[in-house]
Amino acid sequence: MGLFAGSLPWAVMLFTPQPAGRSIDLVPLHDLPSWLAGDLGTAAAQVVGNLLVLAAFGFFLPMRFAAMASFARILAAAVATSVGIESLQWLLAIGRVSSVDDVLVNTLGAVLAAAVSRRWWVASAQELPRAGPTSPSVREPRATSGAGVGGRFRVSGSDQGVSRSHEHLCDDEH
Repeated sequence: MGLFAGSLPWAVMLFTPQPAGRSIDLVPLHDLPSWLAGDLGTAAAQVVGNLLVLAAFGFFLPMRFAAMASFARILAAAVATSVGIESLQWLLAIGRVSSVDDVLVNTLGAVLAAAVSRRWWVASAQELPRAGPTSPSVREPRATSGAGVGGRFRVSGSDQGVSRSHEHLCDDEH
């Protein structure tokens, strides 16, 4: 939910048409000086705004999708997403500048936000079970009753769910 809610306002802003022609700047660090050359308010809005465009994406992505829980994957996903945004802005001719500097700063924002949330996605990844021989994708849910204090159950079975076995695990094994 946070991934969606944090990204929606930026998507609306990024795709709101402006009364200008389309333009593209593919030279790295060419637009950035012009962002900073204006008054402080405009510079702050440009830099902070571009940092925040993919911040929710970088913050929540590794918590929502365990497979994305690495800086390299977050970086790759942020670059791809930002390139997609800039490409759509140009293709739709909505009066926005499509710039490689936007891609760089959007990506930086996603990676910085991922660094802020790292403690939670690393903790989530450590709670995932080790792959077993019968079902590598089955999570070990915390037991709510019947397992004793701190007990865990492991559920394993075939992909079709035909047979299931429950095995009590002690916390001492972890």
